[in-house]
Amino acid sequence: MTRNNLISLIVLDVIVMLLSIGLLAYRYQALVNLPVSSLRQPANTIETVPQKASSDTIKSGPGVTTAEKDSANAGAESRNIFFVYRNSKAKKVDIIGDFTEWMPMKMTRGAAHTWKITVTLAPGDYAYNYVVDGKPKRDPNNPKVCNAGRGFPNSFLKVKPLSNDNKKAE
Repeated sequence: MTRNNLISLIVLDVIVMLLSIGLLAYRYQALVNLPVSSLRQPANTIETVPQKASSDTIKSGPGVTTAEKDSANAGAESRNIFFVYRNSKAKKVDIIGDFTEWMPMKMTRGAAHTWKITVTLAPGDYAYNYVVDGKPKRDPNNPKVCNAGRGFPNSFLKVKPLSNDNKKAE
């Protein structure tokens, strides 16, 4: 084997190794972005709260609901939904969902490693996820999952209208 052939083989090997490393990095990044249901994270809660404006309240846009559902719920009263995510290691937490047009909305850091936001939603079905340090995560305490066509599983939330008894009391 001549010296030129040996150099050509070494250069070819280096190129193949660099391409392999690039492929591994690409697959690792795709794997890291998938939520892993087997990992347990600290508690999350979803609660409804009384109608009250706050600095971290977002008026919702169109959700998963179709035009028919939106027109059926046109007279329905919107509700404030309080999302809380707890993670002691998170540096930044956002919420994404069809009610935010899948654009990240900043959650406010609270005491005891909690992140919170209140979202005003009309009755209907919604898909959402938390974005923890840039990675989408399903709500670990919400077993309801749906596919919103985003390439990863989403948590599912059904907002029910207020009952007629509650409307009369107000």
